[in-house]
Amino acid sequence: DICELTTKLRAAESRADAATAETTQHANAESAAVAALAAVKDKEAAAEAAIVEADGVRAHLALAHDNVRIKDAMLESQVELIASLKQEALRSREAQGGAVK
Repeated sequence: DICELTTKLRAAESRADAATAETTQHANAESAAVAALAAVKDKEAAAEAAIVEADGVRAHLALAHDNVRIKDAMLESQVELIASLKQEALRSREAQGGAVK
């Protein structure tokens, strides 16, 4: 009978509408998940870049530390040389003083 067929048709249309809505929800959820994954990948790339930058800074600091040690050793060597030259000058003056007398 037509009434029964109309009822079945409306029920089928209602189920189709519900399935369409569910499909749309799934598509929206998938889009959100893809966007979230892209955000995570961006954050991961930023973190890796920060790690590389930190490693560069660490290497730069190590070089600066080495330079300080080298300059310190050079200064110590210069101090020793100056002390040695002063002692030599003193001995030379003493030798000249002794030779004149």
